[in-house]
Parts: sequence; C-alpha cells; structure tokens
Amino acid sequence: MLTLVSIISAMLFAGVADNKAPWEEIKNDDGIRVWVREVAGSSIREVKAETQVYAAADKVWAVVRDVPHYAEFMPYVLQAKVVGDAGANARYEYQLIDPPLVDRRDYTLKATDQEDPATGVYRREWVPANDKGPPLVDGVVRVQICDGYWLIERQGDKQTKVTYWLYTDPGGKIPAWIANKANTTSVPDLIRAVRNRSQNPAWRRD
Repeated sequence: MLTLVSIISAMLFAGVADNKAPWEEIKNDDGIRVWVREVAGSSIREVKAETQVYAAADKVWAVVRDVPHYAEFMPYVLQAKVVGDAGANARYEYQLIDPPLVDRRDYTLKATDQEDPATGVYRREWVPANDKGPPLVDGVVRVQICDGYWLIERQGDKQTKVTYWLYTDPGGKIPAWIANKANTTSVPDLIRAVRNRSQNPAWRRD
C-alpha cells in the first residue's frame, strides 16, 4: 500500500536522479574531497565524498559489505544487521545510528550489489525499505528518506578510488540547516572509516 511518505519519497528521489544542478566543493581535507548540491523541491542537499585508499579494491569492497560488523568501525553506528533476502544480489539491512547534532535514528534499507572483479568496479546502492525491518523504537526517529551508494574503482593492484553519495533527510522536527550540517559532517567520517579499515593490514573477514 502506498503511503503519503512513500509517494513524497518517490517524487524526491526522481528529482535527485534527474538532478542537473552543479556540485559545489565544500571541503578538501585529509585526502577526502566533499561536494554538495541542491535538490529541486527540497531543502536537503545531496552530499558526495571521494578518497583514495591504498588497498586492493576487493578488500575495500569486503569492508563496505561487512554490514553486520559496522558497529565495530563505522562512526555513529550502534547496531547493524541483515534482516532478510531481497532477491538477486540484494538484501534488507537495518541500522540504528547516533548521528551528529540530532537524536538517534534508525532505518531499514534495500541494498543492491553490483560487482565486476575483472574490471575492479564494485557498486552498492540502497533505498529505504522500512516495511521490511523491525518496528518503531521509542525515542528513536525513523528515517524515511535515505538513498545512496558506495562506488569502488580499482586504480591499481594496491590503490582504489572510493566514492560515497548520500541523499537523506534525518527527519524529526529539526531545521534543514542542521540536517545538512549533520550530513556533511557524517559523510567524510564514514568514508574515512572505510579507508582506515581497508588499509589496516591486520584486518580480514573470512
């Protein structure tokens, strides 16, 4: 059954997918570049970050897909788990987070993986799927808009380009400027966490 929230989310996502607005670089620090751009009809901006990781692309990909262990190394993540199969190369994943500047949030996503080991290009993208996850939790705001992707591109045997894109509205009764600030703060922190874990020679996941 379509709800008002799902209809609005679909309309906003369509606007994001067709977005021709220019990117504005807002940060270039610690080897991480961050851009934002406006979305027509929304006060929330898209955020994109890129960095170089000195590790093999398949290792970076393993870190990105290691959702059940996100709480070990991803900032703001309190709980993360796979909650169901979503078809070919896809699964439903739940996360409970404690993001900067706002109260705790949670959401369930449908994450879809595309991988091409021959070319060293891997992509993980997601859309909301809250109806496939746990029920609402008292004191936690349920995020309704959360679209994004990880793009992993091999640059050499031991070097990888990593791109992270996010369009999310944390919801709740908070001003748009706080939501945008929270997003531009968290995105480089998340991509940095993946970089650090991937470059850790002691890390491996069998």
